[in-house]
Amino acid sequence: MSLEIMKGIQQAEAQADEIRQTAQREARDVVKAVEERAAAIENRAQYAQAMEDKKQEVEHQLTAQRAKAGKQREALCQQARKHLPEAVSAIYERVLQHGNR
Repeated sequence: MSLEIMKGIQQAEAQADEIRQTAQREARDVVKAVEERAAAIENRAQYAQAMEDKKQEVEHQLTAQRAKAGKQREALCQQARKHLPEAVSAIYERVLQHGNR
């Protein structure tokens, strides 16, 4: 009878050991999944920040280019205005010389 009790105790201990190992394995898997999820969330946040930084940089460059283009356009208009009387005179003379063709 005591031999049967010992065998029962050994079986219970073996089952308890197996349950403990399974629980440890599952706990490690849960911790690993949580760590991976946290890393993925952080990566997404870093990616979003990098995208926002790049967007700001591009918008700044576009603003600078637009300002530069506006200045160039104004300079060209001023140059054209300087030559406007000459152009009007040349066109007027050409029309007078050639008449209505």
